[in-house]
Amino acid sequence: MNSEDVNVEDIYELSPAQEGMLFHTLYAPNSGIYVTQFEQPLDEVAHSVFEQCWQRIMDRHAVLRTSIHWEGLEKPLQVAHRRVELPLERHDWRGLTRAQQEQRLMAHLTNDRKRGFDPSQAPLMRLTLIRRGDDDYYLIWTYHHILLDGWSLSLLAEEAMTSYEAFRRGEDLELACLSFEDPPAKGLIGWRIATFQADGCWCISFSYWGAMGLPVQARRELALPSRTRGAHRQAGRNQASRCGLLRDSSGRRG
Repeated sequence: MNSEDVNVEDIYELSPAQEGMLFHTLYAPNSGIYVTQFEQPLDEVAHSVFEQCWQRIMDRHAVLRTSIHWEGLEKPLQVAHRRVELPLERHDWRGLTRAQQEQRLMAHLTNDRKRGFDPSQAPLMRLTLIRRGDDDYYLIWTYHHILLDGWSLSLLAEEAMTSYEAFRRGEDLELACLSFEDPPAKGLIGWRIATFQADGCWCISFSYWGAMGLPVQARRELALPSRTRGAHRQAGRNQASRCGLLRDSSGRRG
């Protein structure tokens, strides 16, 4: 990412947990560390609808359009991009026996983990759709744990299934979206930083959009530290401006 890139929605500093994941990822590239794979057998798949559904999810959630930058910076930053294309790989294994398919699947999963991600290149996720029979598919959703935790994964997987079925019926869902501009999301980032600084330890592992599944009262509590949240966001933007990472559409930095 450079100063000519205007495809920037927002910029934040990383939480302490994210900084730790970034360190280990850079220390052991191609090791598969923090690379997570969600696997799901599927019946008949409407390919255009499937791709439309997942692109819509990426468009809705800024966390899935995020890259991480650290070179030449005082602190690493996470950058949410305005638009990122869905990475979708398709394979047709119908000509293989079931045993051959299983063998190839194991090899693919291993290579996919080792392939990992370049944290500075969004998105830090990809989909692989394997066709094993006429109405037999296998989905592999690979992502970096720096983006999502298990709780967030279950919420997003449920959204994907619900959206897909709605799109197949020709319907469009109006779903609540938690973006970088929403108080719960900002509050959770600030809350994670404030909790770490106050307690001197790290014991909370929510993703910063996982607040979608929290009760209303918990969301309100997370949205309270607006000064911390604002300072955290502004610190990221200030550092990005100084290092030439942020440039507005008029060509002015800052």
